[in-house]
Amino acid sequence: MLNWFRRLFPLGLLFWSTGQGSEPVEQLDELRWASRVLLVFAVDDQDPRVIAISESIREARCDVAERDLVFGRVLLTGESRIGENELSVEAAARLRGRFQLAEPGFRVLLIGKDGGVKSSYDSVPDLDDVFRLIDSMPMRIREAKSRSTPCSG
Repeated sequence: MLNWFRRLFPLGLLFWSTGQGSEPVEQLDELRWASRVLLVFAVDDQDPRVIAISESIREARCDVAERDLVFGRVLLTGESRIGENELSVEAAARLRGRFQLAEPGFRVLLIGKDGGVKSSYDSVPDLDDVFRLIDSMPMRIREAKSRSTPCSG
């Protein structure tokens, strides 16, 4: 009986709305064509990998902004966010389901402006590698040609 519940519980969350802010799918859809998203999935914000990637993002804020990259963290316990938007516990669970992350382990996903997963990491990625991957994308190449960098100089 418990296995049955575990299988159906995520499906139920997809159809249940708490009324607390934007739903995660809507938030990601709202970012489509405007931002890339680096989503970190973890148990809580005390995970040293979450702390490390959060610090790296803060230190590279100029490079992050230049690439229209939004940082998100989806946690089992604690505050989950995408950019400035807080996610409810239910919304975080739906996001785990959307990306088929049933295990409560650590995972980082790079989601492109088109909404597709561009890369998946089981450990903290080197941000320079993430930036190189983004910079190799056709949309980013066009962006780099058509606008000045906000952080240069």
